[in-house]
Amino acid sequence: MKSIPQLISLWVLFIFLSTITYATDYYVDKNASGQNNGSSWANAWQSFSTINWNSIQPGDIIFISGGNDSTVYHERLVIGASGISGNYVTVRNSYDTGHNGKVIIEDPNTNSFDGCIYMSAKDWVYVKGIETRGGIRSCYLYTLCDYVTIDSCIFRDWHPNGLTGGLKIEGNDNFPDNLNCTNIEIKNCIIESLPLYNLNSTDCLYGQGILKLRIHNNFIHQRNTSTNNMHVDCIQLYRTADVKIWNNVCVVDHGVQGHGMILGIESRSGQIDTMISYNNYIYAGGHELGGDPDINAAFNRWYSNNSRPLSYWIHNTLVTNHSNESPIVMEYMGFLKNNIIVQFGTNGQPPTWPLPTINAGNGMYFDPPCYVDSCTNNLIWREWGDVQFYGMFSGNGHNGAPSGWSGWVNTYGGTGVNSNPSFAYPLGSFNGFILNSNSSAINAGGNLQAFIESKGLPWADILGNPRDSSPNIGAYESDSPVVVDDNLTGLPSDYALYQNYPNPFNPSTTIRYSVPVSSFVTLKVYDVLGNEVVSLVNEEKSEGNYEVSFYNSINSSSTRIGYNLPSGIYMYRLQAIPANRQTDTFVETRKMVLIK
Repeated sequence: MKSIPQLISLWVLFIFLSTITYATDYYVDKNASGQNNGSSWANAWQSFSTINWNSIQPGDIIFISGGNDSTVYHERLVIGASGISGNYVTVRNSYDTGHNGKVIIEDPNTNSFDGCIYMSAKDWVYVKGIETRGGIRSCYLYTLCDYVTIDSCIFRDWHPNGLTGGLKIEGNDNFPDNLNCTNIEIKNCIIESLPLYNLNSTDCLYGQGILKLRIHNNFIHQRNTSTNNMHVDCIQLYRTADVKIWNNVCVVDHGVQGHGMILGIESRSGQIDTMISYNNYIYAGGHELGGDPDINAAFNRWYSNNSRPLSYWIHNTLVTNHSNESPIVMEYMGFLKNNIIVQFGTNGQPPTWPLPTINAGNGMYFDPPCYVDSCTNNLIWREWGDVQFYGMFSGNGHNGAPSGWSGWVNTYGGTGVNSNPSFAYPLGSFNGFILNSNSSAINAGGNLQAFIESKGLPWADILGNPRDSSPNIGAYESDSPVVVDDNLTGLPSDYALYQNYPNPFNPSTTIRYSVPVSSFVTLKVYDVLGNEVVSLVNEEKSEGNYEVSFYNSINSSSTRIGYNLPSGIYMYRLQAIPANRQTDTFVETRKMVLIK
């Protein structure tokens, strides 16, 4: 006879086993014709509105069919279920053959969907691989959304008069007392507005009332031109705390009155929160209206609420191309290290109201002043004359605004480089941060590896190239040594996608990857707008290490296929589906640069 402790143990085990739930895959396909209960592609739900959200449990995945090439859904995707801690409800595109085309949500009236993708009061939700077109807003997270990830989505062409029409994350204005959006991550997305004139502020990405916001590896292109003297920004944040923004390309077109980033960050009561902007390329093409509001590539904003946070701007490339813009404005103290901060254009172009190269506030908010010894190893330059500083700086026993570069170095004890950074690409191009080999920014930065890694960020540039102890100033590490592991001879223990080498390349490069179990592998190359360029691998691969060469040259030889792509940034993406389906599908994307 079993003892009472043994019986109790068996009872607890029975209860535990009876509560275990297993993740289920569900399917949506507008062209399905079976039972339409979501159980398979044949029986898929035919629309988002017919999804039985009550049946969705934490860990479940809803796959949406994109057909062979693409499938357009003329309805909103309203997320109706939550996951639990560490166990997401996932809604995503499919990788199954015949369903792995583009999933496109399109507003047929252009301005009737207030969020082509929408969720409110939902937690632990992962949305991936969906494109939206039109709508008042492309994607809308409205209050009480925690632990939400938006990954590899494309948001473009929202209605030009829609307020904050790209991606909007809306927590409560009364931050932080009624804080209600936390742990939000936006990554690997393309957010691009229409090139139209409009009457309202239509930011590409807007967030407010958020705690722990992560924005990284996105391409954000602001093309809307306001006719109402309003901002149309790439990224605007309002009353948000604990923010990390890295590896983003933000481009504001010429004639657009918008900031690259205007970051209204604050600290919670009793907390020392931080804002880190790292490895971002921000280009502000220049607006032409003049007067207020002044427009900048980067704006360290404070809305006079709660404490000002610790703010770090490190290894960014901040570029303006008009005299009516500053590369960076700080309404509170920021640590500026290893940044390229430059103004192109001429003083004579209209309007003739040149703004300073570094604007350290107007004295109203700036207490303490900008400490010069916290602004080290930056490249600071102005095309039409000497650089200009505005606001309150403190260094070498002096307080005030340095008089040009000489005052910065000789009077205030500042460091850095004062010369043209020598970009390899025209201003405003999406890879304009790349440096020529003769750039004075090369090897001129300080070694910040320990600090960067302590913040959970990689000591690598915007493209993933590793840095060394004498890094380049700015977002790009042009002379990074490529680490190639020649000992990949044993069987791999995990999936891996390695950085291509050489990078940048012309005309060819090599991509290596590892597969620990037999898997169906696809390796594809995409341009910066997410369009597929070529499929390099699309077949079953046994366990092992592999490499494939990518040639960008037309060759008459039958031994290889060549391409004739323009210079630019490209992404290569590995997807591996294990044959036994006992582990999750592996997906990883890396960047490479073609220079012709």
